[in-house]
Amino acid sequence: MVIALAMQYELGRPLRFVPALVLLALCIASALVPRAWLKPLDLVGYAVCHRIPARTFFIDNTQLPVCARDTGMFGVALLGLAFLAAVLPMRANQPPRRAITAVFVLFFLAWGFDGFNSYVALLRGTPLLYPPQNWLRLVTGAGMGMALTIYIVPLFKPGGLVSPNAPAPVLSHFGAIVALVGSSSAS
Repeated sequence: MVIALAMQYELGRPLRFVPALVLLALCIASALVPRAWLKPLDLVGYAVCHRIPARTFFIDNTQLPVCARDTGMFGVALLGLAFLAAVLPMRANQPPRRAITAVFVLFFLAWGFDGFNSYVALLRGTPLLYPPQNWLRLVTGAGMGMALTIYIVPLFKPGGLVSPNAPAPVLSHFGAIVALVGSSSAS
């Protein structure tokens, strides 16, 4: 329901429920798949993430393949790609305007600062400004996942960053950011 309300600015597209369906499919698959089949995910996780147990979520005594920050980043990037695939017009192949870019720069800076603060706490034993927590890692990772999505999508749209037909930005107004955040947080 929240996802559908968040996507009101692009009604009429039959794929508007794709993010919710992707999340539902992943949840069902993770519940039905035997743990031994998840071993390849652990191998990929080791390749891209430190997987420090104190910085990783556990579900049913099983460590997730990536840390909390990467869980937020990759999870929201996946949901963001599904959301944008469902609602974007085909001609949207440009990065967002400067005002919207500023919001995503703030997400990036929060992600970077939280990572730096966490690293300082790991090295010194005391945090720089605040104690690192997994929920904060997840939230800043989610913001970074949104930023990644918005700037990766134009690279894969027809024409890349150059389009002969009136190019449009991936996100053209702040309501689109609210919809993207809504689709990510509602799921």
